[in-house]
Amino acid sequence: MKNTEAFRVVKEEQSQSIARLIYAIAVGIYIVWLNHAPVNITSTMPELKLGNWLLAFIAIFTLSILLHVRMFPKPMLIRQVIAILGDIGCITVGMYVFGEMGNVFFALYLWVVIGNGLRFGEKHLIFAQTLSLLGFLFVIWMNSFWQNHLPLTIGLLLSLIILPVFFRFMILRLREVHEKLEQQFHAVEYAASHDALTNLENRRAFLLHLENLLARVKRKGWYGAILYIDLDGFKLINDTHGHKYGDEVLVLVASRISELLREEDIFSHLGGDEFVIALEEIVPESELIEKNMLTIIEKINKSFVEPINVLGEELIVKLSTGVALIDADVKNTDELLDHADKAMYRVKASKK
Repeated sequence: MKNTEAFRVVKEEQSQSIARLIYAIAVGIYIVWLNHAPVNITSTMPELKLGNWLLAFIAIFTLSILLHVRMFPKPMLIRQVIAILGDIGCITVGMYVFGEMGNVFFALYLWVVIGNGLRFGEKHLIFAQTLSLLGFLFVIWMNSFWQNHLPLTIGLLLSLIILPVFFRFMILRLREVHEKLEQQFHAVEYAASHDALTNLENRRAFLLHLENLLARVKRKGWYGAILYIDLDGFKLINDTHGHKYGDEVLVLVASRISELLREEDIFSHLGGDEFVIALEEIVPESELIEKNMLTIIEKINKSFVEPINVLGEELIVKLSTGVALIDADVKNTDELLDHADKAMYRVKASKK
């Protein structure tokens, strides 16, 4: 999950860098146009010479951020902060330098504020908005044009306050919707891969794990194994006590066996009274895996020596367990399950 979020953030930084490059080119074209504008425009703007330095800085800054993201493709808060500082700084200097002709730069304040909020979240939006307000107030203080056009100045100042606040609430709302959709997605995904009664993986999910396990065994030439477990006399339990009682037995059996297994082992309820266990680890010698499986069978059998409490009644549960070895000769998962199932029935028949 963390890797997915980190990948998303880096992709956002990359796309932001490309967008910054596009606006830098646009600013460059605008500055070149001003440099070649009629004399009556440039003569009233002695600070215009600073625009050439600004253009050079924007080019260096833009390429530096873009290259850094490409060279170090991982989320970096310091890089994001520097990017915001650089963007707001360039916009502020541009509005100061170009005076009346710098009106076009104001929209970039909103672009930086809202863009960072949508890409990286609420904190980035607030940080960018605060810097933008400080930058614009500096421009108002330093440039007489904005002081002489107060209605325009106040209107833009209010927009810089109100619009990001509106988008901030929109971001929060979108986040809530996203979280709900994510929860629903995970709930559907969980329901599709787990048994509703025991909360164990269902047959479909287990087969996917088993295919991967079989592929690993064949690739390395090592060994693995599965255990096929069946409850003895479960039909009689259902017929005598009812299905509700039988379901409770299955839940309790699943819970007790789960406590004996390692977290990485795969435990599944195939359906009815049938369970299957696959050890996640594979070993280079068949004797080792057989020893591991016998140890697990012994632990399971010992755990059911004592009765389980089913809806207030004590019940002795007996299990029949078949073992199937996974090696390079196994063709597919169906063949493997068939071997384990037959081994389980041989154990069951030996008890009669």
